[in-house]
Amino acid sequence: MGDCLDLLLGVVLLTSPALGM
Repeated sequence: MGDCLDLLLGVVLLTSPALGM
């Protein structure tokens, strides 16, 4: 479960800047 959370957080962090731009 921890790995899944890490992947989700990683995706959010990577997509956040993309949405901002």
